[in-house]
This record gives sequence, C-alpha cells and structure tokens, in this order.
Amino acid sequence: MDVILTHRHMDFDALASAVAASRLYPEARLVLQDDQSEEVNEYLALFKDEFPFVSSRHIDWDDLHTVILTDVSEPERARDGLTFSSAPYWIIYDHHTNKEAPDSTEAAIDARIEPTGAAVTILIEELMQRQLSLTSVEATLFALGLYTDTGSLVYPSTTLRDLQAAVFLMEQGMNLDTVGQYMEESLSPDQQYALRAYLGAAEVIEREGLQLLITKFDSGDKHIGGLNTVTSNLIETTGASAVITLTRAQGKIFVIGRSATDRIHLPDILAPFGGGGHSRAGSATIKDQLLDDVYDQIKSQLQSAVGRSITAEELMSRPVKTLKPETTIREAEEMVLRYGHSGFPVVNDQYELVGIISRRDIDKAMHHQLGHAPVKGYMSSNLHTASPYHRFEELQQQMVHHNVGRLPIIDHRGALIGLVSRSDIIARLREDSTASETVNMEENMRMTLPDSIQQWLQAVGEEGARQHLRTYLIGGVVRDIILQKGNEDIDIAVEGDGIAFASDIASKWNGELHKHEAFGTATIIWPDGLKMDIASSRTEFYEKPGSLPDVESSTLKEDLFRRDFTINAMALALHPEEFGDLIDHFSGLDDLKRGAIRVLHNLSFVEDPTRILRAVRFEHRFGFAMDHETEAFIAQAVNAIHALSTDRILAEFQRLTAEMPPGQLFYRLQKLDVLSAFLPGAVWDDSAERMLPYITSLQSSLFMTLLPLFLQESGRVLSAERVAVRKQDKQLVRHVHHLLDESWDASIEKPGDFHHTAARVSPLSIEIAAYCLEYSAGQPEKAALLRQYQDKWQDLPPWVSGAELQRLGLRPGPLYKFIISETEKGIINEEITSSREALDYAESLIHSYQS
Repeated sequence: MDVILTHRHMDFDALASAVAASRLYPEARLVLQDDQSEEVNEYLALFKDEFPFVSSRHIDWDDLHTVILTDVSEPERARDGLTFSSAPYWIIYDHHTNKEAPDSTEAAIDARIEPTGAAVTILIEELMQRQLSLTSVEATLFALGLYTDTGSLVYPSTTLRDLQAAVFLMEQGMNLDTVGQYMEESLSPDQQYALRAYLGAAEVIEREGLQLLITKFDSGDKHIGGLNTVTSNLIETTGASAVITLTRAQGKIFVIGRSATDRIHLPDILAPFGGGGHSRAGSATIKDQLLDDVYDQIKSQLQSAVGRSITAEELMSRPVKTLKPETTIREAEEMVLRYGHSGFPVVNDQYELVGIISRRDIDKAMHHQLGHAPVKGYMSSNLHTASPYHRFEELQQQMVHHNVGRLPIIDHRGALIGLVSRSDIIARLREDSTASETVNMEENMRMTLPDSIQQWLQAVGEEGARQHLRTYLIGGVVRDIILQKGNEDIDIAVEGDGIAFASDIASKWNGELHKHEAFGTATIIWPDGLKMDIASSRTEFYEKPGSLPDVESSTLKEDLFRRDFTINAMALALHPEEFGDLIDHFSGLDDLKRGAIRVLHNLSFVEDPTRILRAVRFEHRFGFAMDHETEAFIAQAVNAIHALSTDRILAEFQRLTAEMPPGQLFYRLQKLDVLSAFLPGAVWDDSAERMLPYITSLQSSLFMTLLPLFLQESGRVLSAERVAVRKQDKQLVRHVHHLLDESWDASIEKPGDFHHTAARVSPLSIEIAAYCLEYSAGQPEKAALLRQYQDKWQDLPPWVSGAELQRLGLRPGPLYKFIISETEKGIINEEITSSREALDYAESLIHSYQS
C-alpha cells in the first residue's frame, strides 16, 4: 500500500503539498490528518469532498510499501510510531533545509528537500514538468499553501521559484477572493482571550539589542485553534524581535515561535523538543512535561540563541574621504563627482569632526555662484555620531530618528575613524533579506593551493589580526579557487597601510621587499621563491575614457568595485576567525555558477575599453558568456576605444591570441561589432578566415596573425601599418600593397612585368601578395605570374652587371639600374636566353639612350 502523509497540526502548505502529491501519485492513498490548524479546519468544512482523502483508520499501517511525506522529513512528526523501517520506500518533499538529510539503512529514501518558500512549490514544479492541468479548486488550495508560507510572497525565504509557481497557479485559474478570505487573520473570541492571556504573562528578555518575548498560557482542557495566528498577532502588536508562546491544552504543550530577524534561529530552540520549521517560524508539540519546566528550558535557551549583532566598527567604511574647513565649494563638488558620495565629513588638522556637508548643500552653493567659498560656511555643525561599538539596530534607529543619511563613527579620542551611510544600512538589510549561510572556501583552498602558499596566507592573516588589520586574498586567484583551478598569482589587500604592513612582515620573515610607492603596493619574494603582492585597498578614478586610472586608498568594497567583472570582484578573508570566508558584494559566486561574465557598473567599458577584450578572453577560458546587459554596455563604449593607444591594444591582443584561437577571437569581436574599433580597417570574413592559417604558417608573430584582417582589398592593406610595430613589418605592408595595386594593371601579362616592383621586396611579401591574388582578389592568373616571377628571380643568372656595362662604354649613373632591370625582365620573360643575348640587349638599350 502507498500512502501520502504530512505533519500533524496541518497548515495550508502541508495540506496543499499533500493534495499536489496525490496528483503526482494517483495510486497512493491521501491520508487526512485529524490534527489541523483552525484555518485549515474551516477550509475543509467546505472543500473536503473535492479531494480524495481517506481516514487513517482505513490504512493498514503494517502493510506499507511506499510512503510519500510532504512538508516534513521526519516520519514521527507525521504519525506516532512511524519510522523509516515502517516501509521499504520513501519519497520526501520538504523545504525545511535546516534539517539533516534523512538517512536509513532499512529503507530506500528519495528526498527532495530544497530551499523554496513553500513545500508546495516543489510539487507544483513537478506538475508543470509533467504538463498536468489543475482544477480551479486545486489551484486555489495550492495558492493558499504558497501564500501563507511566504507571507503573500514577501517573506525573505521567498524565492524566484515561488513566484514562478504563483504565475502557473494564476494561469490555472486560482481564485484570489478565496485565497484572501482564508488568509484574513481576524481573531475569534477564544483567540482574543488567548492573546490577552499571553500579554498578561509576557516576559521580555533584552539580548544583543533585541527584545525577545516569551509567554505561557494554560487553557486546561479547552482546545483553542489558530494559536499560530495569535502568536503572529502578538509579534505585530508588541514590536518584539521574536515571540515564543507556550500553551498547555488537553494534556499537551504547544510551543509556537515567530521571529522578525534572522539573528534568532527558531529551529535550534525547538529542536530539543522534537519541533521544526523555518528560521523565522516554528512549532513543537510536547507531551508528559510540566508547562513551567518547558518554559524555563526555553527561556534558558533564549539567552544563547541570539546571534551577535554587527557593530559600527564592522559596518563602517574606512578610510573616510574628508574635507578640510578651508576646502572650497568647487573642490567639494569635484570630490562628489569623483567619488559619487552624497556628502563628506569636515575635519580639522587633528582629524576631529567639525561638520558635515551634503551634496544638496554643495549644489545650492554652486547655484548661487559660491564655488570660491570655503565649506565651513555651509556645512552642518549639528552632528549626530556613533561609537565603534554601537549595534546595527541602534545605528538604524538613530538614522531614522534624526533623519540623517550618514553617521560618523568617532573613537574615544574624538577622532573620526569611519562612516556608516544610509547605503550601508540598506545594503545590510538587503543582505539579511537574501541571506544564506556564509560561504567558506578553506576546503577549496586546501585542494587548490600548495601547502606552502596556504601557510603563508595563514601567517599573513594572523599577523594582520595582531596589528588590528583586515587582510584579504583578492583577484583572479579567488575565482580560480572557487572553480578549483590552479593559480599561484597571490594578491593581498589590506584595509590600512599596505606598504607598511608588507615592510613589517618582510622584515619579520626575511622576505625580499620591493616597494611601489606611487601605487600603494609592494611585492615580497619569500625565501621559498613565492611572490606575493600586497596593496592597500584602493579605488580608481578615470579622468577620461581609455586613460590609465588615478589610484587612491579606500575600503575593500570599493577596491572590489573597481574590478573588471563580478567573477573577479570577490575576496577571501585571511583573519584567523574568518579564514576562507568569501566576501562577495556583487554576486560573483552566482555569476560563476551560471557561467556569466558581468560588469560591475554601466560605465566600466567606457572607463577601460580593454575590458571588452578581457571579457572575450574569459568567455573562452571558462566557457562562459557575457550577459545581455554587459553586451549592451559594449555598444555604448565604441567611441571610448578610439582613445586607446596602439601599444595597449596590441598588448591585449598578444595575451588573447596566446590563449585562444585567433579565428574565434576575431569572429567574436566582429559579432560584437568592435573589431574595426580596436583595429581600424580590420574585417573578419570568409576570405580572412581562409588566409589566416596560411599567413601564420609563413611566420609566427602577432603581426602575421593580425595581417589577414586587412588583405581582402588592396585599398585596405595600408591600414595594417597600425599593427606593424617593427620596421620590416611596415615595409612588408607597403610592399604587399604595391604588388596588389600593380596586379590590376592590364599590361601585366608575363612574370617579368612585375619586376620593377617585385625586385625591391622580400620573398615573403611576394608570397603573401600571390596568395591574396589567388584566394581573395579573384586573380589566380596574376597570382600564377607572380609565383613564376618569384621562382625565376631566385634562379636568375648574373649575365649583366655594372662591370659589363662599363666595358660597353657606359659611364656609371642612374641608367645602370634601368638597363640591368630591363635586361633581367627580359630574362625572366624568357625573351633573353643566353649571356650573349643579354649583353646585346643591354648594348642596344645603351645606344637607344645615347642617340
């Protein structure tokens, strides 16, 4: 016998997922739980007959073949005495990922436990895959399960998959009026009584800046339904960070928890009592214990169940960009433009805060033509500050209360040490709303990096901690550690003075130090040969498109923001307590997983157009692809490419052609419509593709790799001079151009007719020109003549020389060259076949010019 079960005290998600399972497994019996939430009980009073329920009394529990569990993964939470040994096969659909994956040696388990907002979403997806249609009643029930467990799709646990499931249900005819009717949470008289009892017995515990409310209520033998609704109402009424209610009824204790913050993980509190749920909602049913004893146990657990709050010191940006009181309004405006900040603290020579000036203040002053005036006359001196130890919640409350956009962080001496902005608060709230467990890459580091490098990184992190400095591994090596690819290019960022830190550790551990003061960087070569670059975290500013950036010290986040792509804008913490933790402000890990090359901001390619070439290189190296928006940004950066120097462009092409097949590179750049922007006059077409392998077989160099892009038409050949760095390469371009130009002369009918031009060029130029004539210009006959010329010229007999002409009575001069050339032309054309004929022909030319 196959059965479908869900957990006791069945809510809408449990009911909906069980009914959905009955559509997927029509031969299984859908068991109706006797224990239901008040809302589900009311719903089933009307709609019970719409579904194929059977009573548990009609199930032979000793003859189970397959058990399908929904919205729960523990058999005992579905039925007393039920274990994995009760049936040989189990199928589980659940979204409570905080539980360990079920395992048993007594049964085969197919567990589909996935992090969706509701369990029914997982089953809806399977219904969609099987292309099963729903009745309006089914779609509405599934919507109730989906909406109640995701808070109408606004809870932080809601995923894109839940939204897509909701769209499907809308298409299948769900009734929103019915959904709204059963989601209304007006309290019954019994629930109102329970609420008053909870409020009367409430005890508030202050912990880490949070208010935790715990309360109890003994209803005796009276059952009160919908206590989860009452608990949700209680957290809204009191504004507490979390609420836990304990209710004794009919010999059992019902524990329900609701939390408004991820800093309190309710399943951890409820797990000792056999409970479960989400991080912000959970419940447990307890038998054979006293209410006061359970209350005391949970209360003691609350003391340690609160996660530590982030402090201002951890959240703040540093170093802070500041102004002096004497800074002019115009200079302040330039700072706003340069850094994109909405305002700046103003400090004196002791770095004590004396005021704040906002972008609005600056704009107003500039509007009134006050650019020359010092900021001290327009800054605000009504200051609201915080200490490094203020908790996140206190910072948020202070900003809201005082309606300020930034809070300077002041140390015990009164000096400015950091700044928390409104953006920092919003970013943190967003991180919390999309929070997942911290990703740690220490295992990947062990698998990817040699032991010696790991030891150096640990030593750097420990020394940084000793000096109260945060150190991070940054750059492409982080990306490659995640991808488990080898990379020993070690770059360290220090939130502080990178050169001073490098000097300290180089001296301490006998490293060879090389400072680069202009860039705030240093290179250390350790005794074992490892090279390590250490830098202060930096930001960049481009004065104009395509120029090299100005670099200044900044925060790690701003340092990462200056990187080319999100997959290169991650860092790994080296602090001993966080060693290997991934810092990923810009979703680089997600982009790695989906194989996407994505820029960090819309002017990225304008500021540095060579990033376009690097994007193509990364596409090839990793098998990734630029996302649509990144490709669109390339189209807006074409004009900026023209500002690049040829040296920078050729350096990038040198790296590119060393890493990927040139044909793939040219095709991709042509498709992006930027090939001719980087290499004016270049075209990648069938002709260039045909010529590329042959031209590069003649000589291996970057120039020869690029040359086929310019050989389709004689008028375009000279454009190749731009990529010809060496003198002989420039000569080759001109020679090929002359040969192709001359080939169009109708008078050229014999090999020797090329002689006046071809005699002055290299054999390589002739071979390239001949190939172009045959395969690009459509002149195979001229190509054959040019190759015949080459063969004959190489074996040309020296029948006429300057000495011979002098013996014939000709004085040395320009005529020598002409007569010798004409004679050679006759030999090549086989019009002269002997030494005697050559001298006679030369003598006739002398007489004709002397007469």
